[in-house]
Amino acid sequence: MKIVIVGITELSKYVTEVLKEEGHSIVIVDKDAAACRTFSSETDVLAVQGDATEPKVLEQAGIEKADAIVALTRKDDTNMMAALLGKELGAKKAVARMNVVDYDEAVLKKLGLDAVLHPEAAAAGSIAAMVTSEKSEGPAFIERGSVEVIEVEASEENGLAGKKVKEIEHPAGSVVVLLKGMDGTKIPGPETEISLGMNVTIIAKQEFAARFRKK
Repeated sequence: MKIVIVGITELSKYVTEVLKEEGHSIVIVDKDAAACRTFSSETDVLAVQGDATEPKVLEQAGIEKADAIVALTRKDDTNMMAALLGKELGAKKAVARMNVVDYDEAVLKKLGLDAVLHPEAAAAGSIAAMVTSEKSEGPAFIERGSVEVIEVEASEENGLAGKKVKEIEHPAGSVVVLLKGMDGTKIPGPETEISLGMNVTIIAKQEFAARFRKK
């Protein structure tokens, strides 16, 4: 897949590394010319200098042939604008990092965003999975050293249904990242109750994740 990443940050550097390991083609876009030169020399990735909210800059990055655009700057408005513009110019999938997590999923979908990322709640491995996955339904296991990202349906058998988030996070060595149910997708708090049938995305140690494969 060809992926255009907007913003040179520590997060984008790690996501680039993960995606390159999986064989994807990456182009990075950033306003800072010096940062672009350094990033390109260190990662052997094509860096395009310019404002990613301008069509001509994204076109220079080859957005019309991109499978995804992932906006990972530190500014929510820039990420939203760049991701939506990239989708309009031809990218098949638009993903934006947002520091404010209180969003209306229906509105974002209507605008054209395919996923919103909250880095403090999701590891870079899960970001790479969201970008490259052909489908978002069903179980997904992405190994990153001793940690995995899991998407599983809550049931009585796997011990998730009917429990509060805080009741499964410790001492199991896991973090619940997202809950998806009839009322949409949300980032849960410790008191959030997981209902039967909800899709639960979890970052977990391998020994904890292994038990879900057996269900």
